Amino acid sequence: MGGLIAETAEAQHFSFTPPENFVADTLNSGSTNWFNKEAGSVIQITETTGTAFNTFKENFNEEQLTNNNLVIKEKKPAGPALLYICSYRTMAADGSRDVEFTRVIFFTGNANAVVMAVATIPAMAEPVLLEPIIQSFVKDLIIR
Repeated sequence: MGGLIAETAEAQHFSFTPPENFVADTLNSGSTNWFNKEAGSVIQITETTGTAFNTFKENFNEEQLTNNNLVIKEKKPAGPALLYICSYRTMAADGSRDVEFTRVIFFTGNANAVVMAVATIPAMAEPVLLEPIIQSFVKDLIIR
């Protein structure tokens, strides 16, 4: 995996440039994670080889999201890819309040691989971060 110091990831089947203010996790070699500490947000990308994206897409069931305690807020058109905007709630670390997060889940790939990009942001950061994250997944996650 190259380019992580420049905050760009290049793996065997994809390359990705994160939105502004997301910093690569350079402490973990081979990691495809980016953090925006000021916004309490993270982007993670995983790749599964040996599976055709079209096969994955035909067999994907939204219950795979809802069974993981996600509420699907919106399914957005993204060309041949799948793009979901979901939410979930959790308790603050100090137990004082309920906190809502937004999770953007993007599936794409080709005949040889499925790539899943996931961004988790506090719901209150949605007005600032949601569109840049969606655009980075749609335009800056390049499948080779």
